[in-house]
Amino acid sequence: MSSLQSWRDLNIDEVNEKVNQICPLQSDLTDSEKIIFSVLRDAIKEKGLPIQLRIAGGWVRDKLLNIQSKDLDFTTDKLTGVEFANIILDFLKRNNRLDLAGRISVIKANPEKSKHLETAHMRLCGIDVDFVGLRKETYKQDSRCPIIEVGEAAEDALRRDLTINALFYNVTQKIVEDLTGKGLIDLKNRVARTPIDPIQTLTDDPLRALRVIRFSCRLSLAIDPQLSEGLKIDEIHKRILTLISRERIGEEMIGIFLRSGDDMHRMHAVDGLRLIAAHKLNDVIFPLGQEKWNEQEISIGICIADAPE
Repeated sequence: MSSLQSWRDLNIDEVNEKVNQICPLQSDLTDSEKIIFSVLRDAIKEKGLPIQLRIAGGWVRDKLLNIQSKDLDFTTDKLTGVEFANIILDFLKRNNRLDLAGRISVIKANPEKSKHLETAHMRLCGIDVDFVGLRKETYKQDSRCPIIEVGEAAEDALRRDLTINALFYNVTQKIVEDLTGKGLIDLKNRVARTPIDPIQTLTDDPLRALRVIRFSCRLSLAIDPQLSEGLKIDEIHKRILTLISRERIGEEMIGIFLRSGDDMHRMHAVDGLRLIAAHKLNDVIFPLGQEKWNEQEISIGICIADAPE
């Protein structure tokens, strides 16, 4: 019996109920994820598509850390995300299972929001999924908005902010791919490291400096010494101030400080303040005109954040 037949008789309400299941073991798939992957593999097989379908980034990292994640970002080679999403929708329509999918919405490229390619978004088996093509990026000195070209999986991995965010799950082959050669060991050792030279990574897109702080707090990562030194460079700080809007800086800070009120997230906020101070990012993130933060003020801020309610 094919996997298509195995989910043909599923009740969509039962599928939606399984979205919130938490994986009991590392790298285990939820029932909803298994169904989604079966649908996608069957569509590829039926169409005879010579492609490799992968999940990129956060879902792979979180799955390996046994953290529940609903952030399914698929990458496709040889097809755009929109083209592939339409193939999936047509496949389900021909098999009378459109109830498993919602309509496709197209998210236009918006580099300021870190959306550098047109992305297809749809709801599949009760989970929000995105489809986008693999890419490589080149940057101009005066912009954090890259010139985008169709790329290979390795090129896509090397352009990412951290090695642990550059892992792929190859849905076609059912394997985890570590194309930087460092992601799995860094995940095991809880290290924040860039796939390529950290100064180049931070220069290309200085927003990555703030993402390093956020992920280090959230996942209790030790920042690689070379990356740590790169975070302190004045030129990187200047690029943050000149190339990144206050809104985008604020969004990254929300990820550190305002996730929730529980004790764990209070610890994240304290760690965030310490890392900001240690890497001399105070005046970049919290500009106070011509005034400068001194060590006493930074210490007071940390003590306030660390104080019990």
